[in-house]
This record gives sequence, structure tokens and C-alpha cells, in this order.
Amino acid sequence: RKAGKLLQIGHQRRSNPRYIHAVQRLVHDQKLLGRVTHANAHWNRSIAAARDIGCSYADVLPAATLAKYGYASMQQFLNWRWYKKYGGGPIVDLGSHQIDLFEWVFETTPRSVVASGGIDFHTHHEWYDNVLCIYEYETDHGICRAFYQTLTTSSHGGNSEAFMGENGTLLISEVEARGNAVEKEKHAPDWNILVQQGLLKAEGQKVVQTKTKNTWLDARESPGLPAWPLPIELAKKPHQPHMENFFDTIRGKSELNCPGEVGYATAFAVLAVNEAVRTNERIIFTPSDFHV
Repeated sequence: RKAGKLLQIGHQRRSNPRYIHAVQRLVHDQKLLGRVTHANAHWNRSIAAARDIGCSYADVLPAATLAKYGYASMQQFLNWRWYKKYGGGPIVDLGSHQIDLFEWVFETTPRSVVASGGIDFHTHHEWYDNVLCIYEYETDHGICRAFYQTLTTSSHGGNSEAFMGENGTLLISEVEARGNAVEKEKHAPDWNILVQQGLLKAEGQKVVQTKTKNTWLDARESPGLPAWPLPIELAKKPHQPHMENFFDTIRGKSELNCPGEVGYATAFAVLAVNEAVRTNERIIFTPSDFHV
């Protein structure tokens, strides 16, 4: 602010046309999901993906150079995100991008967070290799809760987000194959008008309930909900629209999709998760916490 410069925080989903369409046009403008009550997101990686980065002997920097910039070793330099002096661990590196979506969809900052996690597998690191947390949001329509999980021992599910409302659920991910549709509850109003308006694609194939002689399963299993695909495709790399938004703002053609104030609010909420894990206590926020 003092420098009079533009600052774009790298939460690139805020510039992704698929996310903009889903959140702003469908969830906010069309109220497609009705009252959104819950969210569920995760970013899970395998042991191989979370393994320490190494380098060849020829690429090792001199100890004096590493020390000049505060690194005790080349291993620490390459894997800085696992050390408290330099980063916040997976919940910050990965989780901040998706937890930012909670605030975007709910249009408010959280009122509390509880969390559990630990250094249970990659025991030579300083930050938690698995974290699970629950945020509470107080909106104009009532309390909303959002669950977030990041693992480094299993890649099951990859990364995706789900926003659950009384009339349907938005399933979305930067990787389109992992989420690109809205599931419609049976009682929800007709969505065909939205197809005619180009806001949704026609209903996809329904998930059919499997018949079985096992009456216990028959009594309790429910058929899946029909999925209505999003009509927007991104033919660019996921980060490119966010870069374009920044450059367009510099040229006076647009406004930042994720200015510093938005990034600060998300950062405060995310960093509190590590504190909640450390203390094993619920963190209570105040509105002033999220303002610079």
C-alpha cells in the first residue's frame, strides 16, 4: 500500500474460468446449491511425491554460500518447505490454495478451527506430514463447516474440492477428471433451464444402484446422484489465467482477483492450523484477525 504497487497472491484458482463460473455464476448468482452447509477438500500425495529432493554432487552449493542465506545444508535448502525457519509444511504449501476456496464460497472468514496431525512417517522433518482440520464459518444463512485433509503417505483422491448444499453438490478440481460437475438432489428445482442458458451441460449418466441378494446392503445403499457437467474448459496451464489477470491489471484493463488483503486473510486462517495441531486446542478467530 505504501509503495503504491500491485500485489497478486498466487491462489490461481481465483482466476481459473472453471472456478469463476462454478463459484460466482452457479453458487453465488444462481444459488444452484441452495444453502451451502459443508465443504470437503483434500490434497493427498504418495510417499514418492513427498520424498526429499536431492541433487547431483556437481550441483551442491558451497557451505559458505548456503550459510550466507541461512541454510545449514544442501538438503535443507532443497527441502526448505519442511523446516519451520522457511515454510509451513504441506498444510500451508498445498492447503492454502484450497482453504482459500472456503472463504470464496462462504464469502466470509472462519470463526474457529480444530485440527489433528503429526510427524508420523517422515520423522526427520520439522513439519507435520499429515494434517486434518475442521473450520467453522458463520454466514448470513447459518453455520457452515469445512473439512480439509493433506496426506503424504497416500495419493488416494489426489486434490479436489466439494461444496455441499441442500439442492446439490459442486465437485471441482484443477484436474478436470477429478471434479467438473454438479450433483443434483432429487428434490431440487429443475436445472434444464440452466442448460438452455449455457450455464450447465446436460445431465450425465446416472449411477445405477447395484442389485444384490444381500438385503442388508439393499436396505442401506443409495443410488448416486445425477451429475451435470460444467460447460467451461480451460485449454491453458492452470496458472496462466492468474498471470494474465495480473498483467491485465498492470495495464489498467482489470482488477486483481487475489490482492494482498485476500491472501492475508487466507494465510492467517491456514497458519492457525499448525498452531491448533501443536496445542491440541480449538483456535477462535476474531474478525480483526483477518485485516492488515
